[in-house]
Amino acid sequence: MVLGSALLAASPSPADAVPETPGSFQIAGNTAAGRHGAYLTTAAGTQVAIDTRAYSASEHNVTIYVSSPAAGAWTVWLRGPNGGGDLTVGTYQNDGYFPSAPVNPGLGILGPDGGDSLSRLPSWFTVNRIDIAADHTVQAIDVTFVNYSAGGLADYGRLVVNYDPVPAQVRAVGAVSLDVTGRAAGSGLWRTAIGNSVFAFVSPDGVYAGGTDGLDGGGVKFTPATGKTLGVGTYKSGDGSAFAWSGRTSACNTVQTYEFTVSRLTFAADGSIDVLDAFYAGQCDTSTAQGRVLIGVSAAPAMATATVRYTSAQLGRGKNGMSIVRLGGTVTCGATTTVHITGGTEVQLSSSRSASGSFQTITVPDCRPDVATAWTATVTIAGSVVATSEASTWASYALVDPFYRYTVGNEAEFSLIKLTAEPRLQRR
Repeated sequence: MVLGSALLAASPSPADAVPETPGSFQIAGNTAAGRHGAYLTTAAGTQVAIDTRAYSASEHNVTIYVSSPAAGAWTVWLRGPNGGGDLTVGTYQNDGYFPSAPVNPGLGILGPDGGDSLSRLPSWFTVNRIDIAADHTVQAIDVTFVNYSAGGLADYGRLVVNYDPVPAQVRAVGAVSLDVTGRAAGSGLWRTAIGNSVFAFVSPDGVYAGGTDGLDGGGVKFTPATGKTLGVGTYKSGDGSAFAWSGRTSACNTVQTYEFTVSRLTFAADGSIDVLDAFYAGQCDTSTAQGRVLIGVSAAPAMATATVRYTSAQLGRGKNGMSIVRLGGTVTCGATTTVHITGGTEVQLSSSRSASGSFQTITVPDCRPDVATAWTATVTIAGSVVATSEASTWASYALVDPFYRYTVGNEAEFSLIKLTAEPRLQRR
């Protein structure tokens, strides 16, 4: 939903709002031309301001204005859950269009082009720091966000108001994987090598990193124990650290059990992330998540895939008028891992009809790139199969890429193979 002219007219301009305050605004992603950048109040003419007059006690709205000679005029709306109190530190996900769903958390961004960046799909934001006065008005805020707008495109960035400006980069190179299973699963593997966007932030309580392909996006947040700085090492639930994940269709701000290992972490001179390499895994209610964050690596490898081939289809006689088709094949994988294969076949019956059947999942525990590993499966067909016919076969696979710790699969692929009779069925 694009904001109507009446709502825009009701919003005061930055000049009419509050005096200039310290802060910064960074935005990148699939925005319109000229809208990438980092804008700091230390630059001449740049201003960020919270409009306390736009606060609504019933909807917990926060309106923030940004203006600069380079960025033009921006308006950012944040809303906490209706009836659930003020915004607090944590991750919020839109559950509907903003601002048309007042009962839900919300994020909206109005850019200098007049509205292409307004949330029109579920988006999410993380409040890193916030100061709220006794009258519930927000006095200072530090928030990172991913905003899905018109056409499903995504902007991402960080907005800091009334705290010291944060000159941390928002764009990076590398890859981020988020493999979620369970309720409201939402997964992705984003790589800059194939045109996706990857981003990283240094927040006051840790490091946040994520990715987007313009339609889907997700990220994770690594938080060390209070008073500690995130560094190389392993962090687990119960040691005072914290871990959270969020994506377009799922979010977990308080993970029940988790472990993440940071193997590399270096910072640039301006405090932004230079290199980050970390694995993670966690469980939240009925959902689990695992993956890898790889920032500052331009040559992040492609995800592993598998090649499944059929090599034989042999007809056998079953019981009670059933036929047996014994299938054989090979599989190779892009990395050494376990692969699960499902598939089946369709064959010609003597009655001139066709019949099909599928086999139970085949697990190959040591699939490798350099070896074609053999596998076999059995399919039961109802009826008498013509021994000289062709078998139409299909197969799909699922594997966990060990580099990204991300589940990879494919749509079923079809092929034809000559059906032969078992020796005992062949005429003597």
